[in-house]
Amino acid sequence: MNQKFFLHYLCVSFVLGVLAFPPPLWARHHHPAPTDTPTETPTATPAPVPTTIPWNGKKIYTFDAMWGSKGSELNQLNDPEGIAIASDGRIFIADTANNRILVWDQDGKPLDSFGSFGTRADWRNPPQFNHPAAVFVYPSNQIYVSDTLNNRIVLLDDKGLVLSTWGAQGSGKSQFNQPRALSQDHYGNIWVLDSGNSRVQVFSNLGVFNSTWGSFGTEATANTLTAIMNFPLGMALNKIDQAIVADTGNSRMEVFNNGGLPVTVQGWYGDDGPYVFREPSAVAVTPSGIAAIADGSSGRVVFYNSRNGDFEFLSEWRAKDDILNSDFTPRFRGIASDAQSRLYVTDTQDNVVIRLKPFKESETPVTAPPPTYTPTPVEVSPYGGVGYPIR
Repeated sequence: MNQKFFLHYLCVSFVLGVLAFPPPLWARHHHPAPTDTPTETPTATPAPVPTTIPWNGKKIYTFDAMWGSKGSELNQLNDPEGIAIASDGRIFIADTANNRILVWDQDGKPLDSFGSFGTRADWRNPPQFNHPAAVFVYPSNQIYVSDTLNNRIVLLDDKGLVLSTWGAQGSGKSQFNQPRALSQDHYGNIWVLDSGNSRVQVFSNLGVFNSTWGSFGTEATANTLTAIMNFPLGMALNKIDQAIVADTGNSRMEVFNNGGLPVTVQGWYGDDGPYVFREPSAVAVTPSGIAAIADGSSGRVVFYNSRNGDFEFLSEWRAKDDILNSDFTPRFRGIASDAQSRLYVTDTQDNVVIRLKPFKESETPVTAPPPTYTPTPVEVSPYGGVGYPIR
């Protein structure tokens, strides 16, 4: 091999070597080592939650008085639930855990007591109850009691002696599963909120069965042709016999005509605001046509106009605004109105009855005395799962 050819061979080999095996430094500078493409981890889209908007509008009711404490004396209560006002102003209270009906005057002074624990309801004898949760006073002063865990209605005379009783455990006609709220229509019939069966039953004032409507469910709109409820605790009739129901398990208010067809459905779960409820538990209609709904564990009473049929929101009363004690955490369960449109609310947490009165701008607000507190166990989802709550 001559010298010229050998030099040519070396030059060609060098160039090919450089092209085939570039220096690492060059490679690192111009072509960085590839990295894995990041893998995105999908996240669940949070479910939409209705926004709670605190209401700060016009005040139409204010605190007036408070009576009671924990105990079994005539001026004491133990988990009171239902309440009713007689035409003469007397207050009838379903003192539920004491298994009796208390009678107070319109200023909270004890007058009488009917009942004890048991199952007997013998004619012209004192009654026995098991968790009486609602009471209603007929215009003739006869007293109707929802004897809830005995699954019956007990009719008493004005002295508290048994006149009649009807009902048994079940889901048929004239049978009950924890009956609660009682009301009267313009024909004198007695409407019973059969809470555990999520329905309403209508009887004559002597207990003769007339009709029933309603069933368990959660989905309901104003266009639904059947009454859908979930363990409702409260009910009252307005002047045209529309049933205003506190649909407790569904956290809403529903209105039905006297045949059980829906008129309106309003509300969802929340702590504060015009159309939110945490535990709607009782309904009263005042002589002026205001529908007042006691919202159990939020410590509120929410007001709607029931006079014109559209049930627009009017106002609300909050215990935390009127009862100036940071430790006061009521749990409302019953509500009733007297002839002066004053409202009487039972508080099972503090074993008291609170009276509210229509608010006048010229009045000086009244501060309530602190109640005697009794702890209540924390309940988790009291309306879910198998069975029904007692409280």
